[in-house]
Amino acid sequence: MAGRASLRDAKTLISPAIDAMVAELDPPAADGPLIALLRRQARVIDAMPDAVAVSMLPNHTGQLVKVLAELEDRARKRGRDAGPRPVNPVRELRASHAAFMGKR
Repeated sequence: MAGRASLRDAKTLISPAIDAMVAELDPPAADGPLIALLRRQARVIDAMPDAVAVSMLPNHTGQLVKVLAELEDRARKRGRDAGPRPVNPVRELRASHAAFMGKR
């Protein structure tokens, strides 16, 4: 039903992982619009019912990965790349998306 809230396992949500990555990168205020877009995309993915997510996730994750890559590239240019980082669900999503797109 439209507008009906459902409970999901927090480990399956992308939004908290995005928030953690944004905090880790410590972006300047100039990156605010990019961060807002990233968070909005994560909320859209998190709100998808499982049945819809199966067919729509490749399209949405592709856009999320592009925005995330841009944000990380900007952080790297500012010298914020701290090398190896702990496992993060968003990084796993990026790797999975890249592997999926490579198989096409």
